[in-house]
Amino acid sequence: MNIDDTRKVPTPNFVTALSALEENRVDGALVPMNVVAGKKAMATMSDGWRYISLNDNELARAEVEKKIPSSRIVSMKPSASLTGVVENPTNMIEVDFFLITGADVSDDVVYK
Repeated sequence: MNIDDTRKVPTPNFVTALSALEENRVDGALVPMNVVAGKKAMATMSDGWRYISLNDNELARAEVEKKIPSSRIVSMKPSASLTGVVENPTNMIEVDFFLITGADVSDDVVYK
């Protein structure tokens, strides 16, 4: 299966996408790791949900890094603390995020 085999259903955010998954309006959704909405959906869906493992080869790594330069493929092992990770390993995209503030914001505010 590849992206061309799917029908895209636009949603404004992952919470709405998860609701659509819970309501069986879609078969899949992009969901960040361990978000509250994902844990709620897991608890309310009769069969739950799981992350689909990505290919982890040179071509896949190059494509991920090309499309999202601050990302990489990482392997996760199932754990009680990782909702939706059931396959060992589950290869996922990890993305770095950065907090940006105005130059006048004090370090104390940033670190709180």
